[in-house]
Amino acid sequence: MRVGPRLRLTHVLIFSLVGVLVLAGAVLGRLGVSRAGEILEDSWRGAYDILVTHEDGFQMLSPGQDPNGLALIDDNYAAQSSRVIGFDQLERIDAIETVEVAAPVAFIGRVAGAVPWMFFTREGHNLDEEPIQDYEITWSVADENGIVFERTNTVRIDATRWTGESGYYTDIGLSLINDFEPPDRHILMFQAVVSGDDIVLMWAQGPTVATTIAAVDPVREQELIGEAADFLQPLADFDELVRERGSLSRLEALGQFGSDILPELEGMPGTEAGNRPAVHLKFGNERPLIGYVRNTDAYPSTVLSAEIAGEGATQVDYADIMRPFNGGTYAMPWPGEEYGPIEEWQENYVPDTYYSATRLYPAQLTPVDSPTQGQAAFEARMLGIYGPFAPWPGAWDIDIPTGRGLGEEISYRNPSGHHLTVGTNLRDGAAPFEVSTFTPGDVTTPGGYVPLGLYGPNTATFEGEPFPPSRQGLGVTTQAPSAIVSFDGAAELTPQEDIISAVRVRVAGLEGLDNDAALTRINDTAQAIRRINGLDATVVSGATTQQANIWVPVFAHGTTDPQGSQSVGELGWIQQEFGTLGVASWTAALTNTTVDRVASASLLLSSLFVFVLSMLARQERRTTHALLASQGWSARQRLGWTLREEWPGLAVFGAASALALVIAGDPLIRISIFVAIAVLILGLIIANPVRSRRIAPGERLGTRAQLAGLTAAEGVSLGITAAAIGGVGMIIDWYVRLVSQTRLGAAMTQALLPVLGSILVAGAVVVVTTAVTARKSREATSARNEFAYWSLGRSQAAIRGANLRPALAGVVIAVIIVLIVRIYVSGYQADETLYLILAGGWILIWLTTRAVSALRWTPIVESADTQPGQHAG
Repeated sequence: MRVGPRLRLTHVLIFSLVGVLVLAGAVLGRLGVSRAGEILEDSWRGAYDILVTHEDGFQMLSPGQDPNGLALIDDNYAAQSSRVIGFDQLERIDAIETVEVAAPVAFIGRVAGAVPWMFFTREGHNLDEEPIQDYEITWSVADENGIVFERTNTVRIDATRWTGESGYYTDIGLSLINDFEPPDRHILMFQAVVSGDDIVLMWAQGPTVATTIAAVDPVREQELIGEAADFLQPLADFDELVRERGSLSRLEALGQFGSDILPELEGMPGTEAGNRPAVHLKFGNERPLIGYVRNTDAYPSTVLSAEIAGEGATQVDYADIMRPFNGGTYAMPWPGEEYGPIEEWQENYVPDTYYSATRLYPAQLTPVDSPTQGQAAFEARMLGIYGPFAPWPGAWDIDIPTGRGLGEEISYRNPSGHHLTVGTNLRDGAAPFEVSTFTPGDVTTPGGYVPLGLYGPNTATFEGEPFPPSRQGLGVTTQAPSAIVSFDGAAELTPQEDIISAVRVRVAGLEGLDNDAALTRINDTAQAIRRINGLDATVVSGATTQQANIWVPVFAHGTTDPQGSQSVGELGWIQQEFGTLGVASWTAALTNTTVDRVASASLLLSSLFVFVLSMLARQERRTTHALLASQGWSARQRLGWTLREEWPGLAVFGAASALALVIAGDPLIRISIFVAIAVLILGLIIANPVRSRRIAPGERLGTRAQLAGLTAAEGVSLGITAAAIGGVGMIIDWYVRLVSQTRLGAAMTQALLPVLGSILVAGAVVVVTTAVTARKSREATSARNEFAYWSLGRSQAAIRGANLRPALAGVVIAVIIVLIVRIYVSGYQADETLYLILAGGWILIWLTTRAVSALRWTPIVESADTQPGQHAG
């Protein structure tokens, strides 16, 4: 009868699992890298590739870098003043062969100090029957920060000498009497206009707001952004009309009071009732019209309300009614009536006789330590204080703002003097005419994120709630412009010739190129632009957004007490989204490295367990080799015998390793596979003492030397395993924390999902091998325990205690290894808590299983009623 080796199923299972792990590490690692590439492919390129600025311009537009050294930029970087580029430089950019589109953008300036006057319209004034009419009006203004103004006054309309005609009250015999105190004269004013049976009552000055103006080339902008820029087509049409006809005056374009509107302008918002300041001579009679696109979300909520005794209350919100260039009618519905489309006879545009023009420089932000790990942080610098109401020239009763007055705002920007020519009824200038609208946040482009410069929403938050922008436009955050004009229109607003703030460049010829080749072409184009004197070029492909923290050290905290005062002090941290450049390449490289490291760590960890298993199998194999040698078997025959005991597992491992070497795409994973193969071969050599001819008696299987070696081997294995588990967990946590600060990085974490499969297989190897190691440990100590109990008379408690000592010694060895490896992993995170928790948790699990095994030991009692090997009850 032919005798053959019996399969060692445990060894077969472990070798097979390690083989599967080797293959899984290669396949899943490649899948992770491939997934990272797919995410990058979908997200790395947006509407343009290169941001061109003045050679010193980018430093003005960028507040600094994030903790990873990536440059930050405000999404509305072009809605503020910066160093400018000339049109001759734009022509040289256009001349570069690889430039597909070069779309310029400019910040024209800020118009401030306008005075909005609010009014009521009462239908059916009944002055002929009630010539004396008294009104007690409580007028209040409030915003999200608190009360801006509140006052109660009484006015009288005396129509005893009324002529019965329509017109301005002083022209038709009406007189007005009010109890306004002198300090109110710049805020409260009472005038009246009779129109048929109705009367328009002008009552109060609203808080001033600023108009910020930017310029684009509407044709190039649509080429750059695509369908999202369709709102600019009316602006392009308006420019084409002006080029065909020459400069358009109000009379030429609109006729007398809108009586003869050019067909090309029909349907544009600037021809609608309530939105026709140019038609109603607000900007003068012969001023040239310029088209502009209005930002529908340009002004923060400021609620103006009036309670009229005996009539009721009414209110409007600046967020709904305010218009750029102070071009609204600001009509409040009479109490009991709803605010609706204004009728033509109700239009009452108050001329902007006075206004100031300024530049608007970026907020001064200084990098500081961040309250949130991994996020950038800055401190804003206070630059001034502004009151809520625009002063009239020569008004002596305007107090110097201190921040404590109601509605006063702290400024964080420098609004230096500037010259803009917006027309008024007293001086020449341009007459803005609304052609269309846009809403910040709605202007989005397919592909990856890029900072467009003008169309970003307000992303600032404070304690999780939206942080409103400044009415003056001088807050910490950069708001999208109130109005966008064309460069043709900008020429009517400013005499300055060079006005371009930045040029967005899309590079041609990238279709069909992989990321590396495309990026090379982009960098070459950027370098060609840098050769133009006075220009800098920053590659923005692969940008994304992330949150940054801004410390606001000085803030005017509002009050809800109309008789109170504001308090001035620190606000704290606000958060704002910033564009982050270079994220795609950085994140992809980091992701690929992390995927490879985690996959390689899983491979090496499992290889270690194979080695430990081989060490534990050496004693059994020594006996096998000695017995076969006594029968005259050669070393080769004996080695073949032992290998056939586990050949299915070795076959799986060999096939998987060969396939993994073909699939693996990274050198680090290939090296890990070779190490796994080398460790397996070394383990087989150690586990097969082919020269041994000594048969180890059963009672010597638990000698002190063997137990000491076993303890050391288990301690080293435990330490490396615990350190590897803690290290892999910490690396993954470090990676997720690092890249999830940006939106693209958060998406890129999907690339780690395939690697989790590799970790699961490695976990199976660890669990199975740990169980085998525990069993072999019990076998090695069993004979020694029986001898100590039956022959030496030691108690069960003493023997159980002695069994715990090797486990505790192994824990000490493991802890030392964990602490040594801690030095390496501390390079990923200063906080090593997760590493220590995971490593310590694994050591605790191991110790618990060993302790339970040791404490459950009972001697074997053989009797007539007890089968051999059965424990005593």
